[in-house]
Formats: sequence, C-alpha cells, structure tokens
Amino acid sequence: DWEANTRALIIPGGRDLPYQRDLEPHATDRIRRWVQEAGGVYIGICAGAYFACKELAFEEDRPQFRVTGNRQLALYEGVAKGPLYPYPQAKIVT
Repeated sequence: DWEANTRALIIPGGRDLPYQRDLEPHATDRIRRWVQEAGGVYIGICAGAYFACKELAFEEDRPQFRVTGNRQLALYEGVAKGPLYPYPQAKIVT
C-alpha cells in the first residue's frame, strides 16, 4: 500500500535497463496509475527521467553505448534523447 502513504517517488540516475527489467510490467502500471489517478509526483533524475518516457534514444551514434526502445511507464509521451552534451572523445597520447 505504498501508494496511499507516498507523496513523491524518486527514481535516480544510473542505468534505466535495470528499472525496465525489474519493474515492468506490474510496478510500472501501479506507478502510472498512482501518478495519473491519485496525483502522485514522479521525480526522475537522469536514467529515472529516461525510464519515464515513452521511448528512449540514448547515444544513438555510439553503438557501444546505445540504448534505445520503448518504455512502458510512458509518463511522457515523447522520445527522450541523450545525452544532452556529447561525451568528449578519448585522445591517445604517445
């Protein structure tokens, strides 16, 4: 009964794939209903924000880091694209 006793749910950064793996489909359905019907507040930080979008497009131009696909929570009906700033390319110093 966490929904009745919780005002805000904070999902931190890191990686959103573990959230997807561990929370879909049942927990994400509960979270979505709690936000939409009970007025709960969802605070997504970094990966938590990506996880809350309908679709994720992260590092599309860097295959070794690419994470893309649909997300079931879908509190935001759009595509989350990241990162905001490109990572600097590593330089090899000889």
